[in-house]
Amino acid sequence: MKKLMTQPINLIYRYLINENHIKIKFKNRFVTIYGKIIVMILLTRVLMNKSYLIDNHLNTKDNIGLVIIKGQEISEIYKTKDN
Repeated sequence: MKKLMTQPINLIYRYLINENHIKIKFKNRFVTIYGKIIVMILLTRVLMNKSYLIDNHLNTKDNIGLVIIKGQEISEIYKTKDN
């Protein structure tokens, strides 16, 4: 059980260290956030900068800047091409 928890944390930490642009999908499949991780807070939250939200249901793109995301709300995380 311990190894299952450390793999996602290691992945997020690697994206943080390498300053990668990432894509985060939530449990709500219509919402996606793109941005860059700048800090992990107590291994349960992620602070992102230069982020924007895409709502696939409403077909909108909103610049949200700085955002804190709870880890339990994240369902998928990907590295994207640097913009």
